[in-house]
Amino acid sequence: MKPTLYSIILLLTLSSSAYPLTMDEAVKLALENNHRVKKYSHNRMARDFDLKSKKAEFLPDLDLSYSYTSLDEASLYQTKESSIASIEAKYNIFNGFIDSNNMKEARALLNAASFQEMSVKADIVFEVKMAYIELLRAKKNLVVSFETVKLLEKERQNAGFYFREGIIAKNELLKVEVELASAMLTRLQEESALKTAMDRLEMITGAKGVEPSDLADLLERSVRAADYKSVYEYNIVHKAELRYLQALRDAKKFELKSLSGEYLPTIDIALRQSSFGDDATPSGKAGDDDERRGEISATWKLFAPVKKGYDVDSERAELSSIEEAIAELEDEIRFQLKSAVEEHRLAMGKLMVAEKGIAHAEENYRITQNQFRQQIATTTDILDAGAALSRAKNDYNNARYDLQAATAKIERMTEGFAI
Repeated sequence: MKPTLYSIILLLTLSSSAYPLTMDEAVKLALENNHRVKKYSHNRMARDFDLKSKKAEFLPDLDLSYSYTSLDEASLYQTKESSIASIEAKYNIFNGFIDSNNMKEARALLNAASFQEMSVKADIVFEVKMAYIELLRAKKNLVVSFETVKLLEKERQNAGFYFREGIIAKNELLKVEVELASAMLTRLQEESALKTAMDRLEMITGAKGVEPSDLADLLERSVRAADYKSVYEYNIVHKAELRYLQALRDAKKFELKSLSGEYLPTIDIALRQSSFGDDATPSGKAGDDDERRGEISATWKLFAPVKKGYDVDSERAELSSIEEAIAELEDEIRFQLKSAVEEHRLAMGKLMVAEKGIAHAEENYRITQNQFRQQIATTTDILDAGAALSRAKNDYNNARYDLQAATAKIERMTEGFAI
């Protein structure tokens, strides 16, 4: 006989697996395998190389040149063959601090890329947590569905016996049959939900063959009431999305300073040594010695300010746009945090109510079952009591995992701040 999904779940749940997949392990797998994380990691690396390139601009330029000339015949001032080899070192001693501001801009962009990578990783961690929680929820709900079907199958047997004995009417038996068919349909839906949840967790983590029994439950995961003030104060300082925008703002300010530096002259110093030759080898030329030359040059672009003025205005407008984006995000953070804290408070309240509800539903079903055996309660009564018990179990499971989801949401918004 082919084992049912429920029997497989029970078998695996009761197995002696000593190392179930924990939520932290699932997160680690996702961070190692996720393509989005890798993409932003490469982006950060690109910004790091760009910063190193900007630092290299402070080094002097060193050029080596060689030229060879061959004429049909010698002239008064030049032999038939000649060659020149030169080495020149050139260093910029002033350019309106453009290179310094370019380096600072590159460092700010590197910080922005780092914060963006942190934000993406926080998104992935949150997605894994939610997928993990939803898989546990689907597993528990499927177990309740199987328990409900099992109870109704037992009630159908009892109703069938009572019908054959003439104790109840046929419509009472049909009521049980209808409820059983509905419960079996719910079980099929829960099986599909479990399969979808398993596929989603596998997709996010990159792990293959994840089974419900491989997951460690979250019963021991501590949760307590979230305090808005402490969460907000932490979040407004550490939130990666906000720090990303702040780093972009810093980069734009340095870019503005760099543009302003183009109004100033550029001053360079150069040292050059040249050797001449009467043939292809510049090893010396009759009447000419090696030449050593030192130069200081200054350049000032007189007509650049007209264009640069528009460039500066454009960058200032972009800076103002970033400032508004920061203010908008701060407002959004306040609202999202208030909503998340309220959602967490509600989830804690629902769990407390659900814990009492499941105890009451179990007792009610036990009493109704005894009354039904004594013919005090009807089939409708026992069906209602069973339905109430199933709802109470699902409400309890959903309340548990709603609380875990609300906790994960606050942790995402604060990049791991423990509530």
